[in-house]
Amino acid sequence: MLLNEARLLTMVNHPNVVKLIKVHETVQHVFMLMEMADAGSLKSLIRLRQIKRQPITDAESSATIKQILSGLLHIHKSHIIHRDINPKNILLNSFTKLEGAVLIADFGLGAVVGEYSRGMATERCGTMIYMAPEQLRGEKYGAVRLVARPQVVDIWATGMIMYMLLEGRHPLYQPGDQAADYLRKIEAPAFEFSDTFSE
Repeated sequence: MLLNEARLLTMVNHPNVVKLIKVHETVQHVFMLMEMADAGSLKSLIRLRQIKRQPITDAESSATIKQILSGLLHIHKSHIIHRDINPKNILLNSFTKLEGAVLIADFGLGAVVGEYSRGMATERCGTMIYMAPEQLRGEKYGAVRLVARPQVVDIWATGMIMYMLLEGRHPLYQPGDQAADYLRKIEAPAFEFSDTFSE
């Protein structure tokens, strides 16, 4: 998985994608030296703001999503799908100023689109509560208007993150849900918004 991640990271160069600096291989190990993101992950920021009862603002949410989408656009133009976009894999250089602080990381489950038959993928991989419905069902994903675009699974995951930033919770998953519970919810999603949504 590390060699796959290193290979994919050598194919991209964007301010919102973590940079690979060096790879060192021994007989037993692979070491990767990567750009430092010293403020942790978006997951940590969401948790910290919940503890402090300081919701992430619309402006912060917008800046964060804009940077994720900018990084994904570059990744997708490089014919790569990430397949595990989630708050834990979005790293931050700052907890206080999110503009210019977002880095997409962890390409271990990523893939090059052209390496699939007709450009579509079927692997059920990633973090379940951020996976697109077709990915969860193990179906070919990415058939959009008869054109193969497996990158749509990354866009679905980004939408889930956007909801979390704006609402402070996952749109479908509830703590305590089992895999079967979540799979039922994803088949007939009911997205609910609070009265304070985007005030």
